Amino acid sequence: MEINKSVILITGGATRFGKVMTSRLIQEGATVIVHYNTNKEGSDSIVMQHGNAQAIQADLTNTNDIQRLLDTIFATHNKLDAIINNASMFEAIDIEDLTIPQWEYQQALHNTAPFLLSKALYQYKKNYGGQMFPGCIINIIDSSIDHPSKKRVAYGCAKSALLGQTRILAASMAPWVRVNAISPGFFLSSSASDDAYKEKLLQRLPLQKLAEEEDILDAILLLLNNESITGIHIAVDCGEHLL
Repeated sequence: MEINKSVILITGGATRFGKVMTSRLIQEGATVIVHYNTNKEGSDSIVMQHGNAQAIQADLTNTNDIQRLLDTIFATHNKLDAIINNASMFEAIDIEDLTIPQWEYQQALHNTAPFLLSKALYQYKKNYGGQMFPGCIINIIDSSIDHPSKKRVAYGCAKSALLGQTRILAASMAPWVRVNAISPGFFLSSSASDDAYKEKLLQRLPLQKLAEEEDILDAILLLLNNESITGIHIAVDCGEHLL
């Protein structure tokens, strides 16, 4: 994929690490669709700073909003080359207190929305010569799926389902779309940074260091650029998944 000629959708592209990915891909020359749900200020700020970005609001738990998001992209740019399914939200709820609406929300955001967006990219690429210029999907998972938490039941199940979806869609959508996944671990600039937790984790990590934002960005660029990779899951976590 030629990033500097690509239109790339990043869901949750104005918040936390989504903002970092957006900035880097704009620097690489991509036209980035910055999806947001509530962070209009952050999205507008990115668009004001960069000419090759567009902010679009959508509630990804609402299928009508997903369709509106897609319609707006194709009406404006007449194409879509890649999607980074990054939008995420978790609540610390154990199984005793978990309600059906809470379960359905997590599945809708982390599993159904990525599927619907991915299917739309697949249909576009299949109908308009995608075998010569295949699309690319990167699903952002979470290193915590290797260490199930009693407090993140719905979130953990939904993210685990997204990882399964990655492999199934990689097989189903080839050769028109490549589908891969990345699980970032706890990294240095994480907003959840806690010195005590960080020190404890450092003592346990096989590589005895924390990943940096650039490490995760390098993995994203690899998956966007290398057209021979599909169906893989990269854990950028300094070996945390081995614990």
